[in-house]
Amino acid sequence: MQPLVRLSSWDLGEHMTRINALSLAAGLSLIPSLVCGQEVVPPPAMFEANKFKLELYADMEPLGGNLKAFQLTLNDGTNGFPAGLFVTSGWLATTESDRLVFIGKDARPEVLLHGLRSNESILFSKHAKHNGLLVTVPRDNLILRFEDKEALAGFETNKGDYTFMANVGSSPFGPAVLSEDTAGNLYYSDFSAGYIGKISPNGDVKKDFATIPPPKGDVIRVFGEKKEMPSQNPEYGDGLLVGEFTGGEYLTGQGTIYKVDFNGKVEPFSTGYDGLELFEFGPGEPYGKELYVATMGNDRPGNGFVYKVMPDGSKIPFIVGISAGDVEFDPEGILGTKDAMYVSDVSPGWKDGKQVPAAGKIWKVTPVQ
Repeated sequence: MQPLVRLSSWDLGEHMTRINALSLAAGLSLIPSLVCGQEVVPPPAMFEANKFKLELYADMEPLGGNLKAFQLTLNDGTNGFPAGLFVTSGWLATTESDRLVFIGKDARPEVLLHGLRSNESILFSKHAKHNGLLVTVPRDNLILRFEDKEALAGFETNKGDYTFMANVGSSPFGPAVLSEDTAGNLYYSDFSAGYIGKISPNGDVKKDFATIPPPKGDVIRVFGEKKEMPSQNPEYGDGLLVGEFTGGEYLTGQGTIYKVDFNGKVEPFSTGYDGLELFEFGPGEPYGKELYVATMGNDRPGNGFVYKVMPDGSKIPFIVGISAGDVEFDPEGILGTKDAMYVSDVSPGWKDGKQVPAAGKIWKVTPVQ
């Protein structure tokens, strides 16, 4: 129930100018404040607080290890896995990203899968050749496959039994995010090489199905997020949406989302992002069917946005002051609230002017009645 890939950046000074302008327009402060001598990142806020409200839904802190919250995938419970929200913990080879988490109607996170060296993305595949739960482990250049929830229990003792694909990406950071088309072809982003790879239903792999052009000669870092195809919104066309991640330690000021058609042709779609992460199409009212894009920002925690991006590539802010990783919609109320939207907050902490480890959070958006 998600879209496809990502990219991002801008000049840092220009970025901070825009953040401050948006903060003033929304009546918000995105600058960390001092509490008991330590800087505290203020909570995120809705840009249009008269239309939507925002509240904390779940916190990864009780699970320990400063576990992150990254990709969000809602499951309806008809495929051998429980109904609820599946949460990956990201790209790090530490306790911050070593578990896959499930959240049901009680809003309490529980660990489904232990012992991972990163887990960037999952996909519930419906194709007969590789149906089940697919999990990317980019630090080990793996895609894992589990047929049902019971299979997850055997992973820690027999990890090799669950390898679906190995070495399909580039070193040192392999397949990141997955997508699947209606014919059963899988697509994955190769972070280190700047490729989009393709896996056919019979297992043939084309590692360079599409190549994202590097900005200013730098090797681009690409990710892929799930997107049902054909697109949920015909105004955006068919194919994949591909984003570059060029914030943080990588090139800044170049954030772009690309369109990739099913022949591998690449063209730019929308630009002007910083710390671009994952995206999702709205399900219809009250959110509309536009593309919602999560960004982490670049220079400090809580300076990213969730944007609403129009078919012409223009964008308006939806949530401000968040280190956003992904968005997911629940129009049917699988988690107990109809028309809710969930947003992962990667939530780095901030102390003495530097980022410090902190557990991830998930925020819940609902329309104002």
